[in-house]
Amino acid sequence: MKNYYLTFAFTLLCFSCSDNSQQARVEKLKNINEHLITEIEHLNLLSDSLKKEYNNLEDLLDSTKNKLLQYEKDRNYLEFAKLGEYQSYDSKEGNKADGFNYRIEVYGSEIYRYFYISKIEHTGEVRRQQILKNEINIETLLGIYSEQSGNVKFQSWNSPNTFSLTHLDTTYNLTITLTGEVKLQ
Repeated sequence: MKNYYLTFAFTLLCFSCSDNSQQARVEKLKNINEHLITEIEHLNLLSDSLKKEYNNLEDLLDSTKNKLLQYEKDRNYLEFAKLGEYQSYDSKEGNKADGFNYRIEVYGSEIYRYFYISKIEHTGEVRRQQILKNEINIETLLGIYSEQSGNVKFQSWNSPNTFSLTHLDTTYNLTITLTGEVKLQ
């Protein structure tokens, strides 16, 4: 009988130990689960942050590519620049500037020429401000190939907003619109 009680007590002790260790394991698993949930949330935040950083880097890369393209255009040397006739603003228009004129700029490279039209505003005797600079798509405008742009030359200003270009033996008269676009007359 004594052995029976000892066996029963030992069994109870084992079950209680088993319950305690089972409960301890459950608590430990709960703690591990909570820790894993916290780590997953942290990784999700980190993932979102990395996605934002990736998008920012893509934007920076696009911006750098555009700057490089502009640099390649700008590194062409300035061949020619000529201001057109000065035009006064009508005082009724409410402009702060006194007047403006257009400037044609011709940049060259080994083969190509690039044409730009700028609008320069004047305030007082000394202050000038470029408020517009548009590239003229000379190839489309004159119906020539880009390699032929090297043969296009500025001829003269005909009025404050019209000028002439020549390509080989042909003269083209062009007009600058209010928006700064150049159109063939």
